[in-house]
Amino acid sequence: MSDKPVTASPAGAGRSHGDDIAVNSDLLTGVLDAHHRLQADDALPELMLFLLSQLPVSLGAPAAELHLLDADGDIGRALPASLAENRGLTLSNDSLALQALYASTPQIEIIDFADERMFRVLPWAPSANGAVLIPLLDEGRLAGSYHLGLAQEAPGGGRAELKLLQSLMHGVSLSLQRALRRDKADGLMLLDAETGVGNSRAFQRVLEREIARALRTAQPLSVLRIKVDNLDDLCSHYGEAACRFLMRRLAQRVASCLRETDHLSRVEDDQFGVLLPACSEPHGHDIGERLCSDIRDFAIDDGRGGVLYSTFSIGVVSWDPATLPSDSRERLVAMLESEASSALTKTVRRGGNGVSISRLGALMI
Repeated sequence: MSDKPVTASPAGAGRSHGDDIAVNSDLLTGVLDAHHRLQADDALPELMLFLLSQLPVSLGAPAAELHLLDADGDIGRALPASLAENRGLTLSNDSLALQALYASTPQIEIIDFADERMFRVLPWAPSANGAVLIPLLDEGRLAGSYHLGLAQEAPGGGRAELKLLQSLMHGVSLSLQRALRRDKADGLMLLDAETGVGNSRAFQRVLEREIARALRTAQPLSVLRIKVDNLDDLCSHYGEAACRFLMRRLAQRVASCLRETDHLSRVEDDQFGVLLPACSEPHGHDIGERLCSDIRDFAIDDGRGGVLYSTFSIGVVSWDPATLPSDSRERLVAMLESEASSALTKTVRRGGNGVSISRLGALMI
């Protein structure tokens, strides 16, 4: 950062010219620009990218990182893979570890390379010889910590500079909380109200994200389309309330059989979609067979002294970017969904209660 000072006279009666404060001009310009940018109604991913990439550049900082509390995992689930894997972003459910970054009551601190906290702050940025720690507060509680690396020394370190950074802290905190609230509301729109799992819109969004991840990691993925057999007959016999209960219990059962990285959504009234990252066709088929076997023996107490049983018809399609490269993500999404449905139709025509595979053709990609 430049050491050129500008003289700023704080507003208010009784101030004399002798009370003028020398402020680092680059810091002043960067903070003012940041405040203007923070007024934008950005979605959470765009705001995080600004804090991690653009803001440190405008302030002349060599690096920046953002630590956020994410006790329920809501933030992590909402982020695109490219951002979730950003080395400057840390999501944690450990509030004590976050609190330990600060000497006492969370407030702006400037630490140098000799401070032991530098082993935990920006460890991946060797050019950072110090850091400005900016606590992010939500109704007085520590909700995160924003760290700006320093190339050599603190940006002035005077009272005026700290006031500027305090104003920046409040602006960042307010913007993050606004984006988080909006993102949580958007997340509710991606849930199926009856089962509590994702809806068809959520499944499409996750599929697009996992295709992008698969392209970067060169790993396969599999899609399962699951139909609850004879749901209409069950509804006619037991009633709509019993069927809603059945779908909720089936969703819970399937979710308990999946990995944390897998995704389950209700894509139609009687159908679920399952996305299996890093999963080849043989493994996808095996998972489908295990789900079928598990559900056949799954007795569901309807709470009225009765027991409900059901079976699954499943279609499986897999994609491996190493063998079927794709230039069109949108077309690939459409083909995966189409072929999964085709595989499901094969199972239904055989009488259900089983698994079928469909394969993507090279000309389809």
